[in-house]
Amino acid sequence: MAETNTPEPARLPDDAACEAAIGRLGELDRELARIEADKSERVAKVSKDAEDRAKPHQEERNRLVWTVEAYCAENRKRLTNEGKKKSFKFGTGEIAWRAGRSRVEFDATKSEGLIARLRKVGLNRFVRVKEEIDKSAIGKDAAAIKGFRGIKVVDGPEQFAIKPVGADLAENLSG
Repeated sequence: MAETNTPEPARLPDDAACEAAIGRLGELDRELARIEADKSERVAKVSKDAEDRAKPHQEERNRLVWTVEAYCAENRKRLTNEGKKKSFKFGTGEIAWRAGRSRVEFDATKSEGLIARLRKVGLNRFVRVKEEIDKSAIGKDAAAIKGFRGIKVVDGPEQFAIKPVGADLAENLSG
């Protein structure tokens, strides 16, 4: 049998003790929300400080990238040996011109006609046909599928919930 880290729950003797425990849950939720809000505030401050310190470095880096790219563009023929090479090694690093990734474009409003033409000329391999069972639709209208062999709708497990008084306040503080 697998070990569990969940301690054995204490036994509550009566409704008053249960009510007190729920009240304590509310206090703990509010304190956790305050701690989370404080953490978020500190993280935001540290992030802002880091961004402020990084900004001049990012700006200098961008200027250098543009400057190096402009220099290399002006000297591309020499650096690429008249286009025979795609890269050049300097003592401190390498520059390269790489082909971008190709992409397919078409007018989506004409896709039906394009699909028909692709099929007509035997290019079916470029047409994707995807059929699948729509679980979401079945979940919304489970009665329609009742008795259909091979598909069943399984109810989810019951969930236990505790909502201490003031929980809305805690959710607003943390969210």
